[in-house]
Order: sequence, then C-alpha cells, then structure tokens
Amino acid sequence: MLESQSQFRNLHQISYWEMAVVYFALWDVAQALQCWRRLEAESTWSKACYAYGIAACLIELGGEDRIKEASAFLEKLPSLLQRVAGKSIPMEKFVARKARKFKKQNGRLALPALEYGYVFLAISRAPPAVIAAKMLPDIAALQAKLAAHAGDPAGYENGQGYWDDFCLASFLEGVCCRYIAHPEPHAVVDPSEKPEIAQEEAEGRAMAALQRVLDNGPKVELDHQIVYYAHFEMGRLNACMGRKDEARKHFDLVLSGKSLEVNSSTRKGKYSLESALMMRTQAAAEALDHD
Repeated sequence: MLESQSQFRNLHQISYWEMAVVYFALWDVAQALQCWRRLEAESTWSKACYAYGIAACLIELGGEDRIKEASAFLEKLPSLLQRVAGKSIPMEKFVARKARKFKKQNGRLALPALEYGYVFLAISRAPPAVIAAKMLPDIAALQAKLAAHAGDPAGYENGQGYWDDFCLASFLEGVCCRYIAHPEPHAVVDPSEKPEIAQEEAEGRAMAALQRVLDNGPKVELDHQIVYYAHFEMGRLNACMGRKDEARKHFDLVLSGKSLEVNSSTRKGKYSLESALMMRTQAAAEALDHD
C-alpha cells in the first residue's frame, strides 16, 4: 500500500503517523521508532513532534547509545518549534516542555513513549491483552523503583521528579486498567481470550490509581496537566461504571477552569494540552445525557 502512494506524499506520511500510533497501541516501541524516524526525515508538519517521538522511543528502549541519541534530538527540539498565525502549536508546546524536563532531570524521562501514546489515544486502541501483558509490567517496574524511595523521595534520581513520576505511573496504571475493564468499541477484543485481570479488579485498580494522582497532585512540580487529566479519566471511569453523578462532578471540575492543583503557583500560563482536554471533557459530559 505504501509503495503505491509514492506520488501522494502527504497520504504516505499520514499512513506512517497512523502506523506509529498503532505500534504504540501494540506496545511495539521499536517499530514505532522506525515510523517516527521516517516522518522526521520526510514530513514537515511538525519536526518537533517527530523528534520527540524518536527521543521518547529511544529513552523507552534504553541503553547508553540510545539515550545519547535521544539527548541530541531533544537538544535541538526547541529550534524546530513553529508558529501558525503567530501562535504556538499546543502539541509542540507539550514536547518542548518535555525536552526541558529531560534536561532539568539530567537526561531522564519516565515512560515517555507510553505517555506520548496516551496523548494520541493509542492506549484506547490497545487490545486488553496487550495492556495487561506489556504496558502494565513496564508501569509496575517504574512503580517498584519509586516504592524503593517511598520513605525518602529526595533520594530518588538525585532528588529529581519523584512525585511527577509517581503521579505519572499511577495515572497510566489507572488509564490502562480502565481500558481493561471497559474497552472502547474500536479496541480489538478477542472473545476467545480469558482476561488476565477481571473487570471488577481492573475497575478497583483504576479507581485507586487515579485517586493516588488526585491525592498527591499538590506535590507535582512540572507536569501539572496530570491532575486535570486524572479528573477527566476518573469521570470516564465512573461513567463506564454507571455512576453518572460522580462522573459529572469530575467533568465539571475540569470545565470550571479553576486551579485543581494546590501547587499551581509553579505553573506558568495554561497547563499542557489544556484545550484538547476541554474538548474531550465537554464531549464526555454531553454524552452522559445521551447514555
């Protein structure tokens, strides 16, 4: 198919974009990396987003040489940012913040490819079996590392980013478990496969994980958006469980425009991907009236 598109470069590039997201959904980071490399080489829509896609995959795969290459991509990322009609592209602002965080944390990011996949709705497309067998173990590995410093967060990674990583890991666990308990209609579910995690257990894990984000959100230093997205995901989870009033409460908090993290004084301007979350939350809130 891709060879037949040699005369239609834009369609070719859209195909690679979709393939990158699909490989995230299958949690095949190595294949996703090849798609981001192809886009970075051929497409001009957002060199910054492609560079971050490459870097996120390299960091996720690990290894000294890969981290060194990722660092080079993130170092040049600020020079790749564009403005359209005088305004920044929201996704580029997100990846630019991540590049700054990588530098601030001395060359480290936690689960960057899985987080990037969430942004592009890859987890919502993932088969529950892939979420349980591939994504959750990677999250658990980070959580084990965090647990080793639970009594002394300052001893984690030279005192850099304990609570941001804690909330990110909890958030991604909550999202993954929600999609295991309540797969989206477009997710591929094999009816012959017995779920590795029962629905009730997945619901409980998702609820507990997202609540940990809300409880510890005031301690987040950089990734303030995680608190707002946790309220959205808590609302979606409650909606899936038939608890419409509780779901609406979380959606209304997001739509209120109020500061939901106590430590908001460290945030400058809007939190990352705020407009996208507002649209998703408005749609989810309206859907409550039609279910």
